[in-house]
Amino acid sequence: MGQMSWQEGIKVLGQRLKEDLNEQYKMQLLVGRTGLVKAPKIVFDPFLYVEDGQQPVVNREIGRTLEGLLGPEFQLIPLNRRNLGEAELVLTGILNLARGQGGSGANTYILECVMINKVDGVVKARVRVGLANLPLDTFALYKDSPIFLKGWHTRLALTVAQTPPNAKADPAYLEALPAKAAFQEGLELYQSKNYLDALNAFQDSLRESKQPLMSALGGVFLCTRKLGQPKQANAAFTQLLAKAIEYRRVIDFRLLFSVNSPYFIESQELVAQYAWWLKELALYAKDAGICLEIVGHSSRSGDSAYNDRLSEQRAKVVQGIMAVTYPDIMKKSSVKGMGFRDNIVGTGADDASDAIDRRVEFKIRECN
Repeated sequence: MGQMSWQEGIKVLGQRLKEDLNEQYKMQLLVGRTGLVKAPKIVFDPFLYVEDGQQPVVNREIGRTLEGLLGPEFQLIPLNRRNLGEAELVLTGILNLARGQGGSGANTYILECVMINKVDGVVKARVRVGLANLPLDTFALYKDSPIFLKGWHTRLALTVAQTPPNAKADPAYLEALPAKAAFQEGLELYQSKNYLDALNAFQDSLRESKQPLMSALGGVFLCTRKLGQPKQANAAFTQLLAKAIEYRRVIDFRLLFSVNSPYFIESQELVAQYAWWLKELALYAKDAGICLEIVGHSSRSGDSAYNDRLSEQRAKVVQGIMAVTYPDIMKKSSVKGMGFRDNIVGTGADDASDAIDRRVEFKIRECN
């Protein structure tokens, strides 16, 4: 699988999908040319970057490109509740960072996607392509979230994307689609700063799902904050923390530090926001009676010993902020600096692709 630009890769993806679909639906297409049968509709469930569980904004352009390549025989439509009801097929997939690709660099990715029959869950087509220099800028919801919203849906997306043709996709994926469709509406509404309608969509998503999407919980928290509903925001944040702990027993906070400094970036708005997040986490730890290991991380750039010290200093700064609200956190927590020894991405690109490497983790530990 040779390296190609992401635009070229998406064209190859569209061509391969269409070849597979033409073979699978050749009889239906023959009848369709008589005008008696409409072109099958395919709903596009946007691709996830599995390293952090987020949707890149470039999905919009990918969708437009694939729509042109698959038509007119197949009609690709965006994921929302109305379109989900009309579609016969679902296109979904994941983006993985390509490691060990001959030193091709940080911005080379593997896209794995499947086309699933919505009725019986059978995978009708599966394509895997390599992409270079894919932009990973993400939606405002993810940027505003206090934690990385990587939940069970990320693991499920990985499983589904690797399902072979003619096998059935995990039924949990199809069951979750109504909740995902409502979330997708909320994501776009939040992007356009329509926080009230976005909140309604996120709440609908939570009602649709037996197991709530972490991203929908994050959406409820962010919208209630934007709408000036502190009581509801506090409740949503507590639920978000509880679900993160239930899922992994780890909370990955999105905290931005100044370069080569243990202190947050010079933004009064962000510093105030971080202080609120950490206050609420301290209160949650107090009320839940849990103990924490606060672990600082850094991206893979610079000297390892220096990064170890810097990441530990950052963890201590965070612990000190929490102690203002909950002084006993100094006894109920420990700090550790991992530098770049526990990177998730590990490229040192210092861009959106490895943002999760520059995080502060809160791990649940036994109380002594």
